[in-house]
Amino acid sequence: MPYRWIRELKATAALALPLMIGHLSHMGMGFTDTLMAGRLSALDLAAVALANSIWLPLWLFVLGLMLGISPTVAQWFGAKQWCEIGMFFRQALWLAIFLGVILHFTLQEAHLFLVWFGVDPSLWGITADYLYALSWGAPFTALWLAGRLTSEGTGHTRVIMYVQLAALCINALADYVLMFGAWGMPAYGAVGAGWSTTVVMSFSALVYFLYLCRSQRYQQYGLFEKFDWPDWRVLFSQLRLNIPIG
Repeated sequence: MPYRWIRELKATAALALPLMIGHLSHMGMGFTDTLMAGRLSALDLAAVALANSIWLPLWLFVLGLMLGISPTVAQWFGAKQWCEIGMFFRQALWLAIFLGVILHFTLQEAHLFLVWFGVDPSLWGITADYLYALSWGAPFTALWLAGRLTSEGTGHTRVIMYVQLAALCINALADYVLMFGAWGMPAYGAVGAGWSTTVVMSFSALVYFLYLCRSQRYQQYGLFEKFDWPDWRVLFSQLRLNIPIG
C-alpha cells in the first residue's frame, strides 16, 4: 500500500508540477508589466494596474468557459477513443474562436468600463489604449487555451511549461523594447506592455499549434486531419458545463 501511494504521488506530481510552473509563468507576465510600468511614472503604473484589473477577470471568465475541455478529453483518452479526441478538439477550436472574438470586441470598448466604474479621467487614455492593444491578442489566447487544455486532458503537461517559460522571457524582452524604446523601436510607454502581451499570446498560440501539428504523440488523435463545421449540440453541451465554472 505505501508503495502504491508513492507511485500515485509521483504520477500526480509529474502532471501537476509543470502546470504549476506554467501558471506561475503566466502570472509573472503581469508582474513584469507592472514592474516595468513603475519605472515610467505613477500614472503609467496606475493605468497598467487598472487595465489588468479589467483584463484578468475577463480572461478568467473565458478560461472558465473552456475548462470543461480538459476533463472531456481525459474521458476520451481514458477510453482510448482517439478519433473522438480529434473531433472534440476541432469543436473546442470553434468555441475558442467565438469566445476570442467576443473578448476582442469587449476589450475594444473598454472605455465604457472606465466610465461606468467612475475611474479618474486622467487614467482613461492609457488604460483604454493598453486594453485596445490586448484586444488583438484575445483570439490567440483563446486558441492557446484550447490547445493547452487538450494537452492537459491527454496528460502531456511538460510542453505547456516550456512554452509558458519561453513566453515569460519574451514578454520581459518585448516589454523593455516596446515600453522604453530600443533597437530602433519607438517608446510606447505603458501601452507597449499591452502590445508586448499581444505578441506573447500570438507567439504561444503559434508555437503550440505547430507542436500539435508536428508531434508524433498527437498524430493518432487526428487533430487536424479534416475540417469540421460547428456542432452546436457539442458546443452548447460544453457551455452548459462551463458557464457555472466561468
